Amino acid sequence: MKTRNGFVSNSSTSSFLIYGAFFEEEYIVKHYGDHDGFEEAFKGSKVAVVYPCVEYDSGLYVGLSWDAIEDNETGGQFKEKIKTAIEKVIGKDVECSTHEDAGYDG
Repeated sequence: MKTRNGFVSNSSTSSFLIYGAFFEEEYIVKHYGDHDGFEEAFKGSKVAVVYPCVEYDSGLYVGLSWDAIEDNETGGQFKEKIKTAIEKVIGKDVECSTHEDAGYDG
């Protein structure tokens, strides 16, 4: 097995792994007008709006990165906290899951 002892200087990859919900562009425009309105609705909440790396115009993710789980928090508590925060803003039951996305610019 070979091990690389340096870094890749031509890599422009970004990615994320969150627990939360994805909202289609159609829903965002219908209920909030645009991305800015959608983001504004979540200001001050316990979750973040995340732009996908690949298809910027297909919708937005809302949730938290798994590395945001607190030391004294179980996975179930983390998931419930996020679901509750999203539902407080959206006003309806949402289905949450783990989402990952990555993009390469180069």
